[in-house]
Amino acid sequence: MNNTNELNAKKCVFGLLRRALHIIIFAFLCTNAAAQNTVVSGSVTDERGTPLPGANIVEKGTINGVTADFDGNFSINLINEQATLIVSYLGFTSKEEMVNGRSKLILTLSESATSLDEVVIIGYGTQKRKAVG
Repeated sequence: MNNTNELNAKKCVFGLLRRALHIIIFAFLCTNAAAQNTVVSGSVTDERGTPLPGANIVEKGTINGVTADFDGNFSINLINEQATLIVSYLGFTSKEEMVNGRSKLILTLSESATSLDEVVIIGYGTQKRKAVG
């Protein structure tokens, strides 16, 4: 009879440990899910207020990024609540913007004539007009 009591006591202890482990895992998963739900939205414009469609918005130090829509609007789910966003667009100076807990950002980029010098288009060869089209 003594062995039965010891066996029941061990089952009870293991059951409590199993429940405690499940609670710890559940709590860990909930905190991770909450940390990834930080959404920041906004718009990207030039200095005159013209939207910049296709502007790139990337969370610094990650591969997490989005592209602005036709009206320059974006929405990004951040990995880190205190992230820094890097905003870039061809022909404009890239900008870094700290989120600092904000959920709405209006980002303005300034034109950069020097970055246009980086684009080179080269065409070689000739063709007769009827061969092209």
